[in-house]
Amino acid sequence: MAKTRAKRYVPDVVGKVALVTLIVSFILGAISITSFEDWLHPMRDGVPTIFRRDSEYWSEAEAPIVAENRLYLLFNTLNIVKVYDLQGNYQYTINFSNRRRNGLSSLCAQGDEMYYRDTWDKSEIYYFKDDQFVKMLTDDEQSVLYDTAWQNGFRHDDDDGNTYYLSGVNIMKQTPDGTQTVLVARPFLLNLFQTRGLLWAFGFLAMVTLLVLQEYFY
Repeated sequence: MAKTRAKRYVPDVVGKVALVTLIVSFILGAISITSFEDWLHPMRDGVPTIFRRDSEYWSEAEAPIVAENRLYLLFNTLNIVKVYDLQGNYQYTINFSNRRRNGLSSLCAQGDEMYYRDTWDKSEIYYFKDDQFVKMLTDDEQSVLYDTAWQNGFRHDDDDGNTYYLSGVNIMKQTPDGTQTVLVARPFLLNLFQTRGLLWAFGFLAMVTLLVLQEYFY
C-alpha cells in the first residue's frame, strides 16, 4: 500500500507542476499579445494616437531603429512604437492598434521621417515627419517614398558611429572604441516576454507531460 502511494506521489506532483506551468504560460502568452492602449489611446478615424506616458509593455521588442536624434523601439505584436532621443530620454509613444485586430508590424526611419507598415494589411503605410503623423501613403507615394526609405531605413547606428542594440530588454549603446553602456534600463522580468517563444515552449512541454501522465499513470 505504501509502495503504491509512493508510486502515485511522483506523477501527482509532476502533474500539478505541469498544470500550473501550462496555466501560467497561457496567461503570460496572452498578456504578451494584448495591448491596453486599444482602450486607453485608441486610433480614431484611422489616425494613429501620439501620447506621452512612459509605460512598459509586456511584449517582445524589436531591435531599435535609429534616425537623426531619434531611436524607435517597436513592439510589433502590439502595434506600438516607443520613441527616445539618443541620450535615452523618453519622448512619446505611438499607438497603431485597435480593438478590431492586432498583428505583426514593421517600421523604417530615415532623417526626420518614419514609416510604419501594418503587415496585416500591407497597403497600410503610415508616414510621419518631424514627430508628427502626416498621412497614410497612397499606392503611388508608397512606390517612391516608402521603397526608397525601406532600403536605408534600418540603421542601428548614428552619424557618430555609436551603435544601439538590445541586451535582453535593455537598450544598449556602444561607442566606436567599444565602450558599452546601458542607455535605457528596463525591468528584468520583461525578459520573459522578450523571448516569448520560451513561454509557448514551456506551455507545450507542460501539455505533453499532462497527456503522458494521463495515459500511463491514471
